Amino acid sequence: MKEINEEYFIMWLSRVHGMDNNIMDRLIEYFGSAKGVYNASIGDLYDVCGMKTAENIYGMIKNESLIKYINDLKRTGVDFVSKYNELYPEGLKYIDDKPMGIYYKGKLPDKDELMVSVVGSRRCTEYGKTATLKLSTDLAKHGITIVSGLADGVDSYASMAALDAGGRTIGVLGTAINKCYPSTNRGLFGAVIENGGCIISEYAPDMITNKYCFIQRNRIIAALSEILVVTEAAEKSGTSTTVEAALEYGKSVFAVPGSIFSKYSKGTNKMIKEGCPPVTCAEDILFELGFEPEEAEENKNKKKEIIKNINENGKRIVKVLENGEANIEKLISETGLTAAALQAELAMLEVKGIIRRQPGQRYILVL
Repeated sequence: MKEINEEYFIMWLSRVHGMDNNIMDRLIEYFGSAKGVYNASIGDLYDVCGMKTAENIYGMIKNESLIKYINDLKRTGVDFVSKYNELYPEGLKYIDDKPMGIYYKGKLPDKDELMVSVVGSRRCTEYGKTATLKLSTDLAKHGITIVSGLADGVDSYASMAALDAGGRTIGVLGTAINKCYPSTNRGLFGAVIENGGCIISEYAPDMITNKYCFIQRNRIIAALSEILVVTEAAEKSGTSTTVEAALEYGKSVFAVPGSIFSKYSKGTNKMIKEGCPPVTCAEDILFELGFEPEEAEENKNKKKEIIKNINENGKRIVKVLENGEANIEKLISETGLTAAALQAELAMLEVKGIIRRQPGQRYILVL
């Protein structure tokens, strides 16, 4: 099993019937790793997690499901990241009901990436469509990543607008990661990935899902972003579960006001009535994120210009640090530079104010 990395063992363990975050944490702490759980005796498993779970784990070991699950990922071109991995999306790390791991295609969000979730009715009106397109376009132009559920209506328009504006978007599915739902969005799914975005699901390739999975999906949409925007929703709408999750997680929730005569705006108007701030332009959201639109555009262009003018070795270092802080060992491993060359480049980047050294010989990107 030496050639199989720990992430695959965690993926396998997460799919054991009855597994949850608490049981997984207890097992991994006791056996030292998910691989240790895989190699444990049924007697030891029983002592840690009880008979039922121990039997479920042992049954999964015997039927060689680990190899099947790994092959499923390779066949579908899907990757997996566990909650223990530093690449696991930042917004999901701090919620009690976090997924044990997520399956994804494309590029996962960076640690400091600014994201706004935009959701609403599947059967939106022309007003809801226009509001969604306008807000999402303007936010994407200012470097904000748009998160949606890629459902019909508002969610799809939000992601389309981000792509048309040259921005990035993340789609969160309530189905198996390799299932396009609705099927009419197949082109949109591909465009998200091709343009540097990401498709995420907590459901493995070919896994059978149900309506409840879409409700579960909504908590991920809420958790990923600092802000949730509802552009149009009826009074009784599936969007309400996303709003409830966002409020539970301490996120800011905005609603687009609509006509008092439209049943499709009753939900958003009610949200405003109950205390959610109204949003009428992207500036409302950008202000909440802590900067003015002009400042955002200026900083984005400045960053591009600075990176363009550093050498190739410097760009390698910047690329690594875009995913979060890194120590010397990680930088050597991921850039391929020698220790001497790396130290010289780090000193130059630090002088230029592009990076900053942290305690413990760790570096962060400060652009």
